[in-house]
Amino acid sequence: MRKQRIPLAVQLAVCEQLSQVLAAGFNLRQSLQVVTLTFDAQTPVWTAVDLQLSAGTSLAESLAANHFHPQIVAQLALAEHHGQLADALHDAAELVRVQTESRHKLRQLMVYPLILLALLAVIQTVLLVGVLPMLGSTHASFVQTELLGAAAVLVLAAGSWLGLRRLNAVERAGLWQKVPVIRTLAINYYRYQFVSGLAQYLAAGLPLITYVGALSEAANNPLSPVGQSVQARLEAGEPLQAALEHPLIYAPARQLLMLGQPPKLVQAGMTLFAKQLLKQFGERVERWLAAVQPVMFILIGLQIVMMYRELLLPLYDHLGGLP
Repeated sequence: MRKQRIPLAVQLAVCEQLSQVLAAGFNLRQSLQVVTLTFDAQTPVWTAVDLQLSAGTSLAESLAANHFHPQIVAQLALAEHHGQLADALHDAAELVRVQTESRHKLRQLMVYPLILLALLAVIQTVLLVGVLPMLGSTHASFVQTELLGAAAVLVLAAGSWLGLRRLNAVERAGLWQKVPVIRTLAINYYRYQFVSGLAQYLAAGLPLITYVGALSEAANNPLSPVGQSVQARLEAGEPLQAALEHPLIYAPARQLLMLGQPPKLVQAGMTLFAKQLLKQFGERVERWLAAVQPVMFILIGLQIVMMYRELLLPLYDHLGGLP
């Protein structure tokens, strides 16, 4: 029997409710009962998760088997070490919500330009196949080139999407950090994950080295290369400050760790840094989205101008050329 897929909006709402109920003092099994009452449309899923938990399966594995978002699963896998399950659920839901809202806004911004581009492609095809040959035009090179280019872009986009689906989380993280336009967003995104996870470990009274070790062992966590790098440099005898020199480790967080402050103060600082990084990530996404639609309309305007050029040149040729 095929497992029921839970909408992402429901996943986020479930994480938020679990976080609140756990913070109120309920245990995990009791919290799942509350979730079952609230989200009764997915009762079979919550029943299956409860049975898996009673059989000794971790919450991360149970939710992964029910197609929960990979970021939520990764945070819960780390929570098995530090025990701050309520914080892990809240932080994962916040980050995934920012991603989801950004994708939704991008779709909204792209709908109208993409419809216009599709209409232009139809008009250009009609122009190339039906109108210009009747006028005996020899100026159709731009339309031909543009249609072939659009087809090539579609093929390339489809191939890239299929290729990305074959990559695991670690490979995708490495790829995003190399793409020029996306690189800054990706670094901000993974820095937030690192600082947020560290804040949860510190809140549980666990040291930095435990967090680094857990990351290095997390097979499908995008931050596992960071943990492996820090751990390897420490084992090679490098001082902690040098070992923490990594692009995905936020510089102010690294400096705070070196000040020798009390653990509670360091944990509070990491929580503050996590909030700042999440806010920066959201603001950068908004700025990037604000530039997408104007660029699309500029491209559409250029296409319209060139299309008129292709149509008017043969008309001028029939009238005896330009004066």
